[in-house]
Formats: sequence, structure tokens, C-alpha cells
Amino acid sequence: MPTEHLEVSQTQPQAARFYVPELDSLRFFAFFGVFICHLVHELGYGDVISNIGGFGVDLFFTLSAYLITELLMREKERFGRLDVRAFYKRRMLRIWPLYFGYLAACFAASNLFPVLQIGWRFFGYFAVFLGNFALAVIGLMPGLAMVPLWSVCVEEQFYITWPLIARYLSRRGVAIAAGLI
Repeated sequence: MPTEHLEVSQTQPQAARFYVPELDSLRFFAFFGVFICHLVHELGYGDVISNIGGFGVDLFFTLSAYLITELLMREKERFGRLDVRAFYKRRMLRIWPLYFGYLAACFAASNLFPVLQIGWRFFGYFAVFLGNFALAVIGLMPGLAMVPLWSVCVEEQFYITWPLIARYLSRRGVAIAAGLI
């Protein structure tokens, strides 16, 4: 599940920080929706109430896209350009250690507990942030501990493309591009 936090470039002073406390409430409701979805699923109840989890994930993605776009636009307006390389470095330092640590733990667990039997193809897809495609192409394996990482894969795909779009478009152009996408 996406867990975007607000941040700015290391070169920006503290006064330039961007924080919208109201979004914390929305984050809570998004988390709670996903939590309820998983709880209901584990308890074996119907799919009707579990649809709230999809809403929670959509809300997380929307919040993340908004926050990243706003931060990119503010950086571009403030400095006259967008340092995409620095953005990528910040994302890598923030997301990759935990992501790959969890992936390594899944790999170790699958070797220690053969009942897990996580196929190499899954590890390959997830290692290059294409886990969402693995689940669509290969299918969902019951008990696959890596499944929650699909949303991180989607976010990483967004992080790869969106800063490049934002770099070359005005705020209005970014809004149009978002609408078209």
C-alpha cells in the first residue's frame, strides 16, 4: 500500500516544507479501508464489504500522486527547474531499503519453509518493480507474502514516469496530462 510522506529537497530550508495536516485524516481512512478489507477477507466474509479496500488503495494512490505532483511543481517554481535525478535518489533512499529487505525476507522464508514455494518468476518481476504485472500474468498464489508489494510496484512505475512529464510541462500542462492519463 502506498505510504507517501511529504518531503522536500535536502537543499530547501525548513520554511519551504509543505504539509497539509488534513491529508493525515484521509490517510487514516484509506488505511482503515484496506485493513477492514483484509480483516473481512481473513474472516471469510463476503466481497461486498471488502470493496472498501479497493477504495482505500485508490485513495492512497490519489493522495500520493497529488503530493508528489505538488512537491515537484513547487520545486520547479522555486528553483526554475526540476532536479529529476535528485528526486529519484530521494525515492530510492526512502523506498528501496525496506522494499528489497522485505523481498529478501520473502526469499529467505521460501527457502526455509518449502510450503511457501514462491516461484523465481515472482521474485524476478518484483525485483524490477513489475509485481503488479506478475499477479496479472502469472496469477495470484495463495499465501504469497509478496502480494502487498504490488502497490509499491505501481508507485515506483509512477515515480519513474511522472517527474519526467512534470519536468517539461507547466502546472496547467501537468493538469491536462493527468486528466488525459
